[in-house]
Amino acid sequence: KNVTMNKEPAGMQVSVKVTEKKGDEVQKQSHYSEEIATSIMGNINTKLDFIGKYFNVEAEDIKNKLVSSLIPLNKTFHTEVETSPDLYGPFWIYSTLILLVVVTANFARYLAIENKDDYFYKYEFISVAFIYFYVVGFGLPILVFLLIKFLFAVEIALMTSICIYGYSFTILIPLLFLCIFPFELLEYIVLGYGLAHSTLFLVYNMYKAIEDHAQKSKYIILGLIIGFQVILYLVLKFYFFSKISESDILKNKAG
Repeated sequence: KNVTMNKEPAGMQVSVKVTEKKGDEVQKQSHYSEEIATSIMGNINTKLDFIGKYFNVEAEDIKNKLVSSLIPLNKTFHTEVETSPDLYGPFWIYSTLILLVVVTANFARYLAIENKDDYFYKYEFISVAFIYFYVVGFGLPILVFLLIKFLFAVEIALMTSICIYGYSFTILIPLLFLCIFPFELLEYIVLGYGLAHSTLFLVYNMYKAIEDHAQKSKYIILGLIIGFQVILYLVLKFYFFSKISESDILKNKAG
């Protein structure tokens, strides 16, 4: 008997093998992509869990820190921050100050101007206050942390640094209400007191944090902290609480 066998053409066999090979490569790439995505999501969740624990704090703990921060040379505050630093307090301090600075600075400008018809609301205070408190408030302690770590080889807990900086602004909350009154001398006294209080608070608590690790460089570090703090309060006085000038009025009418 003649048996007829159907053989596939050689070209078709090669094509099938190439297709199978490509399929395997696609599966490998897909599996590799899934592994990368899983790794990224795992890292994100880990970081969120790490940050989240600094927001998961008791109201009593926040209240104690707020009250303690109103006294610049307070051992209680430093002990509380060392044992349980948080980001919840600094976040809401900065949020409150953004609202207060925008409202009080604009109201102070209104009270200070003689011709009320020339008054205009300065909306850019909102964006600048956002940068001033959120970006600078959280960014500056990170910058200080990096400077003292890499320039002076001094170890300090980053979250402790951020926490100390955040609570150093607590004193500004009641002081800003006094800046509403249109008296230049009063503004200088109030903001000068705020500068002295917050700087002393920072120096005392940061000194406690670095005194055992920076015998030679601690005074340079404290000098940097004081310098940054002076700049912050100068911006507060001469940008937010500056009076409306004739040039400001003309620009507003022209534009």
